[in-house]
Amino acid sequence: MHDGLRAVSLAIEDQEILPGGGAIHSRIANAVRVSSESEPGRARLAMEAFSRAMETIPGALVENSGNDVLDSILELRTATRNQEHFMGIDENGKISVIDRAWHPRTVITESLQLACETTIGMLRIDQVISSRGD
Repeated sequence: MHDGLRAVSLAIEDQEILPGGGAIHSRIANAVRVSSESEPGRARLAMEAFSRAMETIPGALVENSGNDVLDSILELRTATRNQEHFMGIDENGKISVIDRAWHPRTVITESLQLACETTIGMLRIDQVISSRGD
């Protein structure tokens, strides 16, 4: 209840909302995947991994609804690529236009920043351990 009320208050404060249901994450994944096609080598692999990571939110929504995650994510990729509307996971776990679920923009941007910072920290720890030879 507290999280829901806090999200509403953030939306009112910021006056910026984004579609929910994993629609934004799906759009980000699609944009990065399309951009990765022009990148060579390891950069492309990193971009593809980031795209897959963005799809974990819609994947979790599908899994929580009891539907098949792989089939739904592949369907969502196609729908996101071909639609001008925001496509995501609806309350029944199906791929549809998202027009009734919203997130404050702040929640999405801060969660992405925190995830990137956490990943960078983990990579630094891995680099230190690898350089020690343990």
